[in-house]
Amino acid sequence: NYLRGHHPSLCMKFQAGQCNHGKSCNQIHADQNYVAKLRKAAADGRNCCLGHGDWSSQDPKYLARLSSATAFIVVVPQRFEGRKEVRKFVVLKDQIARTKASERLLASNGHSLHVASVCMNHQK
Repeated sequence: NYLRGHHPSLCMKFQAGQCNHGKSCNQIHADQNYVAKLRKAAADGRNCCLGHGDWSSQDPKYLARLSSATAFIVVVPQRFEGRKEVRKFVVLKDQIARTKASERLLASNGHSLHVASVCMNHQK
């Protein structure tokens, strides 16, 4: 139930054509074709960064802003023996996921990103 403050998940019974709850179901009833398309895109690896073929990262306006930078400094907050530390490393621009944070950074001509903006595959 959306009003109880939790985030509903995808109704797998609906995806299989077996949900009998209709509008009273506590899960999301998303179009099966749309879900299949999203799953295919995720399986193809087209959901993370320009280097892995992310579709949204190929937008000409985004590419124009991205072209002004060659690399970014990525900030990784950590705890070590009870104290906070920050580790920094350089990441190439095609390894940056297109997120709201990376969009703001590019708009402000900044060069330092939180690690969450780096493609998950490149974080490994």
